[in-house]
Amino acid sequence: MKTSAIFLILFSAVMTVAQTKSKTAFADTAQLKQLAARFAPTPLQVDTNALSVGDKQALPKLIEAAQLLNVVFMKQYWSGNLATYEKLKADKTPLGQARLRYYWINKGPWSNLEGNKAFMPGVPGHFVPIGSQGFYRKGCEKARFDQQPVEAGAGVSACLQAFHVTGDEHWRREAWIAFNWFLGDNDLQVVLYDASTGGCRDGLHPDRVNENEGAESSLAFLMASLEMRLLEEDTEIPVLTRHVTSIA
Repeated sequence: MKTSAIFLILFSAVMTVAQTKSKTAFADTAQLKQLAARFAPTPLQVDTNALSVGDKQALPKLIEAAQLLNVVFMKQYWSGNLATYEKLKADKTPLGQARLRYYWINKGPWSNLEGNKAFMPGVPGHFVPIGSQGFYRKGCEKARFDQQPVEAGAGVSACLQAFHVTGDEHWRREAWIAFNWFLGDNDLQVVLYDASTGGCRDGLHPDRVNENEGAESSLAFLMASLEMRLLEEDTEIPVLTRHVTSIA
């Protein structure tokens, strides 16, 4: 009964979360080439004559380090990023090669200049909590706004508990998607976390962000941030529902 109780609670929590699903066709080969053409390569001319011998020896190492950061960034951007990139490198079709080039430009499957929209299938959308404008009723349309940080924080916690119980990497990825809502991967493409104050803005309206930084919102972000930090440090995520032993 204990296991059943845990999964029922997790299921109920996760089912309050909605994610965007693209209904439009993805870019074809010609369109991807047009998108990529907006990014013109810019050769950097450097005069190294004034550098010391030691600096000249260090310069190639700095370039190598910068190239390594590309991989680090891609790994942190999305857990499935590097695996998807390797699949694209193996795809020798014109479409696959066009996707590969644009993928490397964006360091992922989302187009930066199109509001981080996915330009290829098989990748996650962004997190969309059920809005607070009225209660959601079965069979009715879910409210899109207002979106609140407490919902995103609950989404992170629910996905991490599901990951801890099942070991399924799907839930780890879903937790990152929910957390990135705070950092701008949301309907309005605005960051809710305020680095200057350490707080979190109170939510998203249909046309703007709520600039107030209340305690509930700030705590929702800080708790979610702590959970994600523990996850990446491979620290055991505590099962918050472990004391549930039965259901009436």
